[in-house]
Amino acid sequence: MWRRGVVVVASLCAACGGPDLQPIDAPASSSELTSFAFLTADNPGLASNVMGTINATSITLTAPIGTSPAGLVARFTTSGVGVAVNGAVQMNGVTANDFSSTLTYVVSAADSSTTSYTVALTVHGTSAPVDISAGMQPEALEIADIDGDGKRDIAVAEFSGTRGLEVALNTTVPGATMPSFAGPRAFALTSGSSAYDVAIADFNVDGKPDVALAGAGVFAAVNTSQPDALSFATAVNTGLIGFTVTAGDLNGDQKPDLVTAKAGAADIVEVTLNTTSAGSTTLTFSPKVQLATGAGPTSVAIADLNGDGQPDLAVSNNNVGTVSVFLSTTAPGATTPSFASKVDVAAQGLARRVLIADMNGDGKPDLVVINNDRATVSILLNTTATGAMAPSFMPQATFATADCPTGLTVADFNEDGRPDVLTATKMCPGGVVLLVNLTPMGAMTPTFAPMLVLAEAYDSPDVAVEDLDGDMHPDIAVTVPLAGTASGGHVSVMVSN
Repeated sequence: MWRRGVVVVASLCAACGGPDLQPIDAPASSSELTSFAFLTADNPGLASNVMGTINATSITLTAPIGTSPAGLVARFTTSGVGVAVNGAVQMNGVTANDFSSTLTYVVSAADSSTTSYTVALTVHGTSAPVDISAGMQPEALEIADIDGDGKRDIAVAEFSGTRGLEVALNTTVPGATMPSFAGPRAFALTSGSSAYDVAIADFNVDGKPDVALAGAGVFAAVNTSQPDALSFATAVNTGLIGFTVTAGDLNGDQKPDLVTAKAGAADIVEVTLNTTSAGSTTLTFSPKVQLATGAGPTSVAIADLNGDGQPDLAVSNNNVGTVSVFLSTTAPGATTPSFASKVDVAAQGLARRVLIADMNGDGKPDLVVINNDRATVSILLNTTATGAMAPSFMPQATFATADCPTGLTVADFNEDGRPDVLTATKMCPGGVVLLVNLTPMGAMTPTFAPMLVLAEAYDSPDVAVEDLDGDMHPDIAVTVPLAGTASGGHVSVMVSN
């Protein structure tokens, strides 16, 4: 558990910023702290105001995950005439202290008597990992309620062996402090059984999340599970060939379609539209359409980038450090997808993965890219005019993360209304890293707190975030292949606390 203990004592006017202000009607012996807080106005790296609770001479505060306890500035009110920490005079709203260790704030009264206050600062964090066995080489994962029991389960693409898809059902009981999962069930849904990527979507519109796997081709299967009983219909070959798979409704018919990225002699993305009848257990798809990308496409994200109501494509190009953006020209209900010519946007180095999320709260979805060889995350804020057929973005802003990032997700992990960034590392020291989003609403320059390593791991190629224990707070799951681990290939789950 990522917690930091702290003790604090203080005295000064909440609004003035001066050192020794005392109400004129305060008794000469008065030396109380009447309020204590860490405010964003005084601490630019703080995601939200942290208000203290005073109980006698004890003050407790709880800060959101990603908060650094070092260098925090306290804002307080007092009836005394002076405050000191370790003999150093404290300036209200000015003096910074390191709250990663216990402090004592001594409040002096006019008659020279003193009162000492202790403050305990708890920084929210994550639990120690809970491991779920997942074959030899779990590569990618998605989280969804597969069996319809109201609990979110974990679906894993298994790269090595003959397992293909593995699903671990969530067995967490209400009120449990840690999640629990049944041993994973394996399903060989691809022709070669190995899989690189997994996507979850309701392809036959029956209310159950179905599965698509990218391996030896892209295969999809209807979910026929019941609570606590997993099953899938026979998988169908979608006709797509690629190492990734992404689902989204591209033609507005309320059915999720499929896109894959394929690097090689021809660097392309392939798109197929879902033609499955509602409720059918046999999935059907249209002939694929191919779009030329930049060199080495490795991931696809789907979202409406120009505000015209049509989902567009963003493709990360690993070999040239760019993102190819394809604005959709597909008519609602069309049987063939169409897109405007690609526009390439600069990222960095090996642009391994791209996601789309509104990072500055202006209502426009932005690009988030991990750059594998640079150990950075690029944020490209969207400046595209509504309905424009040429996308535009602010120049990238880059932020340090752990080496060799391959896993990427965004979620409001500290619950301040802004999406934060989580990365995970493949075949490099580093692990799971959180970048807390501090960007002001509507700002055109993104701001993030320094990276926080939530868990150290040599190989954790993918990461996902959902509430896994039913406490309404986001939890983390990462894949951990066999190489370099003592417990074999598994999925590690860390719950927020």
